[in-house]
Amino acid sequence: QKLHGPEDKDGTLLLAPGQEGYTVLGEVYGEFLLNQDTRLTLGRRGFDTPYINRNDARMTPNTFQAAVLQGLYGDSKENGEWRFGAGYFDKIKERNSEEFVSMARDAGAPAGVERGVYSLGGNYSLGDLSVGAIGYYSDDIIGIFYTEAKYAFALSGDWKLRTGLQYSDQSSNGDQLLKGTRFDSHQWGAKAELVRGGALFTAAYTDAGGNANMQNPWSGYPGYTSVQVEDFNRDGESAWMLRAGYDFASVKGLGVYALYVDGSDPSAPTEFARQEADFNVQWKVPEGMFKGLMVRLRYAQVSQDDPASDDLKDLRIMVFYDPPSL
Repeated sequence: QKLHGPEDKDGTLLLAPGQEGYTVLGEVYGEFLLNQDTRLTLGRRGFDTPYINRNDARMTPNTFQAAVLQGLYGDSKENGEWRFGAGYFDKIKERNSEEFVSMARDAGAPAGVERGVYSLGGNYSLGDLSVGAIGYYSDDIIGIFYTEAKYAFALSGDWKLRTGLQYSDQSSNGDQLLKGTRFDSHQWGAKAELVRGGALFTAAYTDAGGNANMQNPWSGYPGYTSVQVEDFNRDGESAWMLRAGYDFASVKGLGVYALYVDGSDPSAPTEFARQEADFNVQWKVPEGMFKGLMVRLRYAQVSQDDPASDDLKDLRIMVFYDPPSL
């Protein structure tokens, strides 16, 4: 509900359009255990997959009306663990909405087009190795394939290296109802992270191509260079990121990070190269009467190589409280 919402600051997604408050039952679902390691979920709830997820960078998360089967098999530390999921997502409630709408309509299809999304995915993990893939299919709208592999190993001393590779492919299908024309796009990325104690240093690179910008119609974007404001996933755009973070041992629960992303000129002649710098500090109370309280301060500045445009500045202050169970 609105505490303060100036009309000239509309569009932050904290409130409904027009700076109006909203009330909605975002989650109501049932879970059924088919056996010890397999469950079926029916109803409206949040999910976390690469292209269908909560995307809760504002007040309330995306939630979905869906039927989803999930399970696991094995042990990741000894013989490897398999995780799988399959489901049908019929509707979505966006972060600042009080209405569940068709997944096709939310993606941008014309009014009256009602389509859901079928999804199937799996993941294999063994120790510090993880490999997974997932596909999404909405008839006449879009098909998305995503895969990612991660591996970590110890270096000399207390240093540890974590690596990652990812690939996304998107294309229209059927009657091309999303854009009215055929499109194909893809992006790949690589990431390396050095860890030592509370310090984390990250370098990442992504490259997008095809004949259209990459899309994230139902979630936050999973690209390695997707940060606070920009996703750096436009057609023909490549981007690199440097990030440094530290969790303080002297103040439990206190952590900071800073990052910089540099994106190249995309293929479209009317679009320009962009750069983004972010800074984040957060403190989560580890014990005492305020245990479960977290305060987060985020600041981002986006610049664009267009003389006619101004820098964008984005400041976010968030307070979360998740009280310990009684």
